[in-house]
Amino acid sequence: MRDDNRSADTMTAPGNGVVAALVSAAKWLPNRVSKMHAGPADLEQLIAQTPKRNRRCAVIGIAISGVQSMKNCLAEGFEPVGFEADSDIGGLWRYRDDPKFPSVYRSTHIDSDRDTNSFGDYPWDPNKPLLIHNTELIRYLRENIEKFGLMDRIKLNTRVSLVSPVGDHNGDELYPGWEVHYTHTDPQTGKKTDAMEIFDCVLVCSGRHGGGGFIPQYPNQEKFKGPIMHSSQYKYAEKHNMVGKCVAVVGIGNSGADIVTELGMLNGGGMRKGDGEIVNDKRSDTLLIARSGGWVARAPHLEVGAGMVAGEAIVGDFINRQPWFLRDTVQGDSDQVDANQAQLNRHGMTPGLGHRRSQQHPIISGLAGQVWLGDQLDDGWVKMHRGFNTEKGFSEDGTGIWLNDKDGNPMAEPTPVDAVVYATGYRQQAGFIDPKVVDMRFEREGNDVPLYKSCLPISQYKGLGFVNFIQGFTFPCGELQSRYLLKVFAGECKLPSLEVQYDDMEANRNAVNAQFIDRSQLRVLNGNFLQYYQDLAYEIGCYPTFWKLLTERPTAIWHAYFVFTMGSITQLTNRLVGDGRLENAERWIEEAYESRHFGEYQEAGAGYDHNFRKGLPKNKDGLGPLNRRNKFWLWDSMKAWNKFYWRQRKRSKQGYKSAKGLPMIGRPQEARVHLEQNVAFAKEDAELRGITHSLELNAPVKDGFQDAGGAITHAFATVAKTVAGGGLAEADLTGLKNEQVQDFDAAASEQR
Repeated sequence: MRDDNRSADTMTAPGNGVVAALVSAAKWLPNRVSKMHAGPADLEQLIAQTPKRNRRCAVIGIAISGVQSMKNCLAEGFEPVGFEADSDIGGLWRYRDDPKFPSVYRSTHIDSDRDTNSFGDYPWDPNKPLLIHNTELIRYLRENIEKFGLMDRIKLNTRVSLVSPVGDHNGDELYPGWEVHYTHTDPQTGKKTDAMEIFDCVLVCSGRHGGGGFIPQYPNQEKFKGPIMHSSQYKYAEKHNMVGKCVAVVGIGNSGADIVTELGMLNGGGMRKGDGEIVNDKRSDTLLIARSGGWVARAPHLEVGAGMVAGEAIVGDFINRQPWFLRDTVQGDSDQVDANQAQLNRHGMTPGLGHRRSQQHPIISGLAGQVWLGDQLDDGWVKMHRGFNTEKGFSEDGTGIWLNDKDGNPMAEPTPVDAVVYATGYRQQAGFIDPKVVDMRFEREGNDVPLYKSCLPISQYKGLGFVNFIQGFTFPCGELQSRYLLKVFAGECKLPSLEVQYDDMEANRNAVNAQFIDRSQLRVLNGNFLQYYQDLAYEIGCYPTFWKLLTERPTAIWHAYFVFTMGSITQLTNRLVGDGRLENAERWIEEAYESRHFGEYQEAGAGYDHNFRKGLPKNKDGLGPLNRRNKFWLWDSMKAWNKFYWRQRKRSKQGYKSAKGLPMIGRPQEARVHLEQNVAFAKEDAELRGITHSLELNAPVKDGFQDAGGAITHAFATVAKTVAGGGLAEADLTGLKNEQVQDFDAAASEQR
């Protein structure tokens, strides 16, 4: 008699074997494909394996961009030589306590999270907090310098005075050469030594803040009795005797928002942080002066806010493919954003000209534990004014300023003020570059950065590039731009004709003009678009398309698409395939992902301390800080996507066109294609909806405030003077007004 049970086992065994074989093959094949294309484990191995080109590259400015550019030089076979005018590395990010030296203020944190601000070839320790303080950032740069032996290649206390082309740059030679003139100052004796060296190529990494901040000049400003400073000179309230004093903060960029909330908490609420602990009983007013209002996002403590972003990159890529005017309605919870802005608008922050939130650089308040700006306005700690009365400026007696009220109406009396902080931005400049190559002097017209792909001069001169001279994400921009430029220098990335380069730059200008309101910054905002970074990654050959992953590293599909929201802006994903591939990238991404779930964040005050690998108990509600901290996260995501879909449908009926095509399959959506949508929409907005933009197709370079007859003060005496023969020389360092401010016009006249 047949044993039915035994027969059943016997009959199903082959089926089990087939399933097991398929499962085994499904695991084996991706691993096999990935191993076939394996590269070096990390950057050290990549540098060791890279053939040397016997070419020298000067890297000018050693902070975020300079450090990464030097590393990329080594990875591409170039010999880097770093030039740093200061006595140490770090640039503006290295805190300097002396107001005569520009730097971040003492409380500065990065306004985007750790993994966005990470080098793709040497990521942050995953146990570091997601909210990065300026001191942590400098430690990170020092780690990179030590790890890759860069210090012996850096000339400190060495200021470059002139970079000028040599040789025939019209020929076929890849490396015609560059003269780099510089002055070294002995830190012990003060003795100055001039020198010149020839380099094959040059990377200018002094960045968008390296030219110093600029401030407007108003009538009677020179009569003001209190301190006047730029935000790059502000350190902390006690340093400038601002405790219990009335301080006016001019400007509502991220620096302005940070400083006004810091002073508002201390002088209005009596608190150092938003924890309720009173440290100052001297109450006083803090004034916010913003002529055009603006959108300010309410952020939770960044340790929590960034940790709650799980980040399917493919979803983020799809949203970022949409034109800005559609993205405005789908990113985040638009209803809550509108409610927060309504709170600000009650106090006079209504954006001028009716501009939408994507028509300005993003501004965040509350990310480092501050009391949000809207709440401070409600509590009266900060008082809003709609700009200066530009005809009257400062009072004759030097004790106050003539302001408009929150609705923009001139006030009847001047407002008493003890100090003024101008958070009015920076003027991108590199005055040491010979202007026959590209004019980047402070005294040029406009604040334009006339570069192809925002990093390459449009000229016949070969081997010169600018890193991070645009408004964008500093770490990703520095890494991708320098990788791309070195490929161009080596002839491995082909350039179109100069005519095509110029047309592309003009098209980008027009598109940026179509979106952004503030004309003084319009020319430098290319880095706000995800497509810009994807373009560079694709040109380099490291962009992780689906087909590239499938055929080169299928084990990393999850790592590329389901970990970070920022897509190509997170440089770890650009180390998975193609040029510059590193095998450790998968592990680095896994560690970063886990730390975003279960990171130890006590240092930043968020209090999440669970790490299952270390056997730590779960904290507070029993879950980690990520958005998957509840069992309904998938259902919540589906509800959010449903809301997103119906918003799109509604906008479509109103005439708003959505982007086409699937993200991350082949070539990414080109930046130019994305930007062209802005131009088309701006025209429709004006014609069909009566909403005006700053759009001026093919507009000449303008300066905004200067064009209206205003004068600009250069916050630091770093203006280069033009000398006979068209070259440039280092500026004379003359005395600064109030030990802090020097009038540019007077300095320029004296130098000439």
